[in-house]
Amino acid sequence: MTQVEKLAAHSRVGEVDTSTSQIVSALKKDTPENDAFLMDFTAQLSDKGQQISAAANSIKAESDLAEVDVVRDELISDLNYLLKGYMHHPDAAIKEAAVKTYKVYDNYGVAINKLSYTEQSSKIKSLVTDLQKVTPEVAQLSGVETLMGGLQQAQSDFEVAEEAYRTEKNKDNTTQAASTIRKEIMDLINDKLVPYLNTMNMVNPTVYEALSADIASIIVRNNDTVKRRRKK
Repeated sequence: MTQVEKLAAHSRVGEVDTSTSQIVSALKKDTPENDAFLMDFTAQLSDKGQQISAAANSIKAESDLAEVDVVRDELISDLNYLLKGYMHHPDAAIKEAAVKTYKVYDNYGVAINKLSYTEQSSKIKSLVTDLQKVTPEVAQLSGVETLMGGLQQAQSDFEVAEEAYRTEKNKDNTTQAASTIRKEIMDLINDKLVPYLNTMNMVNPTVYEALSADIASIIVRNNDTVKRRRKK
């Protein structure tokens, strides 16, 4: 007879989101027609599942935005170091080109990495535009044009990520905080579903064994993921 475990206490929002979706699917597939408790429970869990999915998407969108911002920051810093290096180049022509290019760059500098997202976006666009005005000098400095192109692409990627984040945030305006929804779902599964299935499977295994086995398998996969993550 299958014994259903509880969801691990340290399950993350994304893990609970995935497990909830899978559990709802299993309940819809195998719940006995006359089991009013499970039918009502499935409706509750499905509703909470939609809420945590929205919250999880918002969290992912915010994380994606931060990651693209890091790329922008690194490229700004790389430009700084590369141009400073060229200003000490033994070739006089290259050194002169570097000094002129750095003078344009230094109107912005690494300080723009500390600005707000919106301010930084504006400064990056202006920086690229201004650097394009010294194209002959940039052409003499191997790698600078590549970094400029990378910065333009990173800015474009950031704007896409920012729009995705804004969209998800607007969807999430009416939902509760992800951590609150996560706790509510875990309470539903651990305090209601798991004890109920374990009891009913003892009383009537013929009817409840398949459903219990499915739910148990989903929770075991979730808990194994949590264990592997925490070991790292």
